[in-house]
Amino acid sequence: MALFTFYKGRIRRKDYWIYKFLLFLIANIINILSNDIFYIPISIIVAISLIGVEIRRMHDVNKSGWVCLIPIYSFILSLLPGTIGSNKYGKDPRWYCKYCKKTNGDNVIYCQKCGKKDE
Repeated sequence: MALFTFYKGRIRRKDYWIYKFLLFLIANIINILSNDIFYIPISIIVAISLIGVEIRRMHDVNKSGWVCLIPIYSFILSLLPGTIGSNKYGKDPRWYCKYCKKTNGDNVIYCQKCGKKDE
C-alpha cells in the first residue's frame, strides 16, 4: 500500500517542472556515465516516478490521474495553475488565507498579509 501513496495528493506547478527537469538531468547523466546494464533499471525507476508526479499534477488541477493517458491534454493541464484551496484530491500545496485570499507560502499558520490564524 505504501507504493500507492506516491500517487495521492497534489503537487504545485513549479515543483512539478523542477522535479521533471532534475529527474531528466540525473537520469541522463547516470546513463551516460554508467554501463548499458543500468539503462533498463534506471528507465523503470524514472518512468514510475514520472507517472506518479504526473498523476499528482493532474490532481492539482482537479482532474483524475487517468487524464495522463491523453498526452496533449495533460500537457496543457500541467501548464495551468492548480485549484485554489482544497479539492477532492487533497489540500492545496500552497496555503491561501480564507479571509484575504492571498497566498502565504507553504505550511504557515498565520496569514502574513492580514495576520489572521488558519483554523
